[in-house]
Amino acid sequence: MRILKGKDYEEMSRMAARIMAARILSDPSCILGLATGSPDEVSI
Repeated sequence: MRILKGKDYEEMSRMAARIMAARILSDPSCILGLATGSPDEVSI
């Protein structure tokens, strides 16, 4: 695991996009599992 730090949300988003693009370009048959949906809600 690598931990990367960015100065702000935009820079972190760009780093993540570059990593994902590099992976897809290096292996077009790779499978990306992306979380979707809404976060859990807490009820009181």
